[in-house]
Amino acid sequence: MSGKISDPNAFIELAQKNARESRSIERQALWCAAWLSLDAAHALAHVQMRLADFSDPDNAKQFAASILHALIGERRGHLESIYHDYCTANTLRDLYLLMLQYVRFEEDKELNGRVTSRHDLQDARDHLFALLKQIPGKESYLALLHIQRNHPNEKLKDYVEAAAQAKAELEADLSPMTANDVNAFARDAEYAPSDHRQLFRLTVSRLLDFKAEMEDDDSSTADTWAKVLDEIEHRKHIGGWLRNRAKGYYSVPQEEEMADAKRPDIRVHGGGMDCPVPVELKIADNGWTGPKLFERLENQLCGDYLRDAKSTCGIFFLLSCGTKKRWTHPKTEKRMTFAELILGLQDHADVYIAENPGIDEIKVIGVDLSHRSSRRTSSN
Repeated sequence: MSGKISDPNAFIELAQKNARESRSIERQALWCAAWLSLDAAHALAHVQMRLADFSDPDNAKQFAASILHALIGERRGHLESIYHDYCTANTLRDLYLLMLQYVRFEEDKELNGRVTSRHDLQDARDHLFALLKQIPGKESYLALLHIQRNHPNEKLKDYVEAAAQAKAELEADLSPMTANDVNAFARDAEYAPSDHRQLFRLTVSRLLDFKAEMEDDDSSTADTWAKVLDEIEHRKHIGGWLRNRAKGYYSVPQEEEMADAKRPDIRVHGGGMDCPVPVELKIADNGWTGPKLFERLENQLCGDYLRDAKSTCGIFFLLSCGTKKRWTHPKTEKRMTFAELILGLQDHADVYIAENPGIDEIKVIGVDLSHRSSRRTSSN
């Protein structure tokens, strides 16, 4: 496929047929690679189903490695093509995670002598990741965050997250640091935010500090707060906690009301900026179903509190009081633990904001107030 195909649709049909009917795994993989180059969405769905159908894990690994090698492996045996339909953010995201699932980093080796060396396979996988990073825009940034959350190698999650943040900073219109900012950063490892995105990141950092204190600190008051089921009391507590750690970088007004009389749980304001960061708080196991929480993320946080064009980033903050409740995913109907609920909501938020250009980032944070007590129980 190094030249232009006169009838792409006919070639796609040929690729489909041979991907399904070829006798050898390598020939099936080669035709799947060709199919991915012209009709990535349908080809990827077939590859996923085909991999799941293999009864022998070694054959599944061989099939996945052969596709990776044929698509972007070393030049010898590589399918050179002017067609790259797979080079979209979501396809590269799913293809990269699929290859990690079947051809793992820790198991890189020559597969029956028929494919390529572990170094060539890793280079091909790295190239998939590099292609994703090169795609401009919010969709590829969200794809990187999705990979970070679902990467099977815990040691590499920080690397992927750093790549996502570096991409966001490169493409964002960030304000330069002043001399005072540099001095503040040297003293506190942070400085006063000068735009909405910086304010959002500082707020996320503070709330992650709150999560760490509640779940892991020796002086945590989580056991006491786990008994409180009133969201207003938790809002006052968290708002006060944020104010006590503001360092003059932001303010958190109490009982703030918007123009339409709606009241976000918490809004964080930066000095000299009219672009607050809304924080919507829910006690997840206090009568909230899975579908309702997904709906509130969309319609309340995004639909109500991020309508103002000046505020494009928000936080969905969930608490669990340790009732061992399970939530149902509104689409898959899977029963989820609290940790799985947070991941599911974040994935949903990423998909939602990818389709809504007026929203830049949503961070879903979950705090398990029973974490310390359950850990003590398990150790006894």
